[in-house]
Amino acid sequence: MLDNGLQVRMVEMPTAPLVSVWCWYRVGSKDERPGQTGVSHWVEHMNFKGTFYAYWVMNNVLGQYGIGGRLGRSIRERQGMAYCAGSMFEAGHIAGPLLVRAGVNADNVDRALDSIETEVADMARDGATDDEVSNAKRYLVGSIPRSLETNAGIARFLQTTEQFGLGLDHDRALPGLVDAVSVEAVADAARQTLRPEQTAIVIAGP
Repeated sequence: MLDNGLQVRMVEMPTAPLVSVWCWYRVGSKDERPGQTGVSHWVEHMNFKGTFYAYWVMNNVLGQYGIGGRLGRSIRERQGMAYCAGSMFEAGHIAGPLLVRAGVNADNVDRALDSIETEVADMARDGATDDEVSNAKRYLVGSIPRSLETNAGIARFLQTTEQFGLGLDHDRALPGLVDAVSVEAVADAARQTLRPEQTAIVIAGP
């Protein structure tokens, strides 16, 4: 930490010809004065060690990377309605949605919506299978070293550890945290997240 309070995190890469520099400022709703914003109990728990990772695994099973998972297999592979159909969390220190999206022909909108609703409802009701959870954890753990192969990837990882106070050993702790996620924890994450009464549908196109 510098004398002016600025925190600096650096990783030396002697073989890299370029330097990636990221600056993050603690401004926004998280840092506003008490009484100005609400507090999300759900996102608070999402950021605790041991709970966020169940949501991460659940989202991977559902369709985190767009061409795999349940959504990708249903909408892309079996029905051929979209090149990419997947899910992602858009949350941080404050509440954000779980977003499911797909780009389909206008004639297939109703079919795509039905398929999305079916996959989401099945996940909320039944959770994920043992094999799905095992495969998702193996994939996520394997993706950790790949995400650190570039300057930008390392900078992004350091930013995340600082933003959420995860500690400088997080890259070494993360595989164990993911591997500790149980099938029951994934099912609980699905039940808490995938609620019909909290769903909003947006359609844009002709």
